Amino acid sequence: MNNPILRIMQIKKSRVFVFFATLLLLLTGSTLAANQDTSPPLVEEEQWGTRQPTFTELDKNLDGFISKDEAEEWSELSKNNKFDQIDQNNDNKINYSEFRAFQEKKIKESIKEFTKPRE
Repeated sequence: MNNPILRIMQIKKSRVFVFFATLLLLLTGSTLAANQDTSPPLVEEEQWGTRQPTFTELDKNLDGFISKDEAEEWSELSKNNKFDQIDQNNDNKINYSEFRAFQEKKIKESIKEFTKPRE
């Protein structure tokens, strides 16, 4: 490895590798930064898609309950007096077990609808 030409070629290879590795990292980082959505969701469909929000997502103040104000975030809880139907102990807030019972009921209804024979 005392040959000066081989040494120069080795240095050039190293520099080329470092250059392309740096370029790859920069491009990857800028692509990731460009793909991050920093805008707040506008409507619940954009926020949760077709899935149901979790209890924690609705419990904004993290007090362990979903209040009527917090329930407004999801139209499924705020329409047709649904909140009062889910609130089984009538304390004007939904606890986790009440929310879970509501979720299980919705899942069963969804399965029943999905397996219903088509005409």
